[in-house]
Amino acid sequence: MKRFIQQTLKLWQDNPLYSGIVVLATALIITFCMMLYMVYSLRTKDVAPEVHRSRTLFTDVGSFYQKGESEQYEFASGMSSTTIKRIYGELEGVELLSYLIDSDQEVAEWMIGTNVGNTRPCKGRRVDHNYFKIFQYQFIEGAPFSKEQTEAGSSDLIITDRLARELYGTTDVVGRVLLFNRNEYKVSGVIKEVSSLFTDAYAEVFRPFRPDGFDFPEYDGALGEERGILLLEPNYSVDKVKEQIARNLEEFNSTVLSNHELYLKTEAHTVAEKSFFGGRVNPSLMFGVLIMLILVVPTINITGMVSSNLSKRIPEIGIRKVYGATNASIVGNFFRESLVLTLLGGFIGLLLSFGAVWLFKEQFLGNRLTLDTASEFDLPFSFFVDIRLFVVVVLLCLMLNALSVVLPAYLATRKEMVYTLKGA
Repeated sequence: MKRFIQQTLKLWQDNPLYSGIVVLATALIITFCMMLYMVYSLRTKDVAPEVHRSRTLFTDVGSFYQKGESEQYEFASGMSSTTIKRIYGELEGVELLSYLIDSDQEVAEWMIGTNVGNTRPCKGRRVDHNYFKIFQYQFIEGAPFSKEQTEAGSSDLIITDRLARELYGTTDVVGRVLLFNRNEYKVSGVIKEVSSLFTDAYAEVFRPFRPDGFDFPEYDGALGEERGILLLEPNYSVDKVKEQIARNLEEFNSTVLSNHELYLKTEAHTVAEKSFFGGRVNPSLMFGVLIMLILVVPTINITGMVSSNLSKRIPEIGIRKVYGATNASIVGNFFRESLVLTLLGGFIGLLLSFGAVWLFKEQFLGNRLTLDTASEFDLPFSFFVDIRLFVVVVLLCLMLNALSVVLPAYLATRKEMVYTLKGA
C-alpha cells in the first residue's frame, strides 16, 4: 500500500497535465450522468407527500373520436365519473381509485380571504376522500375529508398552515369561516404546506366535490370533466393493470359508445411516464441509454489518452516483467493508479451535480406550477442524502476506469519483453 501511494503521487508529479485532464474529464462525465440520474430519481422516488409514486397511475383526460374519421379531429375530450369507473374501477390489483377535476390537474386559481376586503388568489384542488389515502399530508389541525363530505360536496376546506397564519395569525382555525370564491366555507383541517416541487400534491386549499356533479348527460353520460388516480397494491404488476384497462376500454367502446358512432382513447401512466416524454417512450430505458452514451463516448477519448500515457511507460512494464511481475499484477497496478484519479473525479462530479441540480432546479424539476406559486420552490436536503446516489457514482467510476484503463494496459503487457525494454 505504501509503495502504491508513492507510485500514485509520483504519477501526479510526473504527469500533472495528464492527471488533471483525467480528473476533470471524469468529473464532467460523472456530473452529466448524475444530473440525469438525479432528475429521474427526484421525480419518481417515493417521498412525502407523494409516498406512493412507485405504485400510482394517473389517467389522461380521455379523447373521443368519431368512427371513420381521422384522429387528428378530436370530437370531444373529458371523461365522466361513470366512464372512469367503467374502465378504471374494479380492477384486480388496484387498491384505490380517486377522482380529480381535469382543470385542477395543475391546481386551480381561486380567491380566498376573511372578508371581501381581505382576499387573495390561491392554488386549490377539488378532491375526494380517497385522495388523502394516496397522498400523505401532515395534519396540524382537523382531519382529511370523509366519504360523507365528498358525497355531499360539503362547504368545507382544508388549508395549509402558511395560509392559515397569513389570514388569522395562527393555525388554530378549524371551525372558522372563510370567504371562498364569494361564498362562505368552513375550515375543517390544516396541513403542513409541502413544496411546490410536488406538482401532483401541492395546493394551498382543498375542497371536497361530488364526482358525478361534473358528468354530462350526452352520449349516455360518457362525457365529463374528471380524471382518475389509481393506487396499485404493493408489488402488483403495472402491465397487468394496463392489460385490464385495455380490455375494459374495448368493451366500453363496443357497448356504451357503439350507438353513437364514437370511440374513446384513454390510458393510465406511471409517475415516470407522466413526468417524462409524455408517456410516449419508456423513460427509464431512455434515461439509461442517455447515461450510457454520455459514459461511453467520452471514455473512448480518455482511453486514447491512457494509451498514449502507457506508451511512455512501456520500459517500466518490461522491467517489472524482468523482476517476475505477472501481466495480471501489472494491469491491476495501472487499474489502481487510475482508480484513484477516477474516484477523485467522481467525487468532484458528484458535488458538481448537486450544485447544478440545486442552481437549475426550476429548469430541471419545475413546471408552470412551481414557477407561479407563492410557496418557495425548495429541495429537501433528504433528496440528496441517498445511498443509491453514492452507489451509482462508485459503479460509474469503476465502469469508466475499467473501460479506459484495463484494455490499453492489457495490450501493453502482451508485447514481447525485448520490445517493452526498448520502449517499442
